[in-house]
Amino acid sequence: MLWCFGGVIGALKYVVIGVVIVVLVATALVLLLPTLHRVPEQYVGLPSGYEAFVPNGQTINYDGHTDPEGELILNNGTIIHNVIWDGQYANTIIQNHDRIDQLNNQIIINL
Repeated sequence: MLWCFGGVIGALKYVVIGVVIVVLVATALVLLLPTLHRVPEQYVGLPSGYEAFVPNGQTINYDGHTDPEGELILNNGTIIHNVIWDGQYANTIIQNHDRIDQLNNQIIINL
């Protein structure tokens, strides 16, 4: 059957062309289509790209440490809900939030 299209060399041309097409299509699919295993993340940019992080009192344990959850307020007033602060000062944010809650409860009791 291979000999009908110009012998072995003719058959190899078709094999090479087929392999090139498969590689091109696979490369295009990998580059153009988002993969399903990626976790959706939203990067805000530089630290100057936000005004405030407002913790909601919830925390998440991730990779051996605890991170606070809350809202991120951007410079333009946009609020991004359900943000996890994974980085520097995470413990400070949690401790400050807990202390503010304690002080608020004391004020309510004393009123």
